[in-house]
Amino acid sequence: MDAGNVVRTIFYSSALLLRAPGMLIKYKMKRRGAVNTFKREMIACGVPVQEAEELARGYPFDLGDLMSLMRTGS
Repeated sequence: MDAGNVVRTIFYSSALLLRAPGMLIKYKMKRRGAVNTFKREMIACGVPVQEAEELARGYPFDLGDLMSLMRTGS
């Protein structure tokens, strides 16, 4: 690997490290909004509130699920 590639790798890695916290917070906030909208729509369609809350807890792709997928490499 020549010096140019090393410098580019360090630059892009540090840029990703600086952006990662913002990306995680943005993902968490958007997911929270999606779960609330899902629950609100279920209640509007006539699903009882307790069932809607239970279904919303099972809403796919929590941040922990994504992290475990990244760790396993699947």
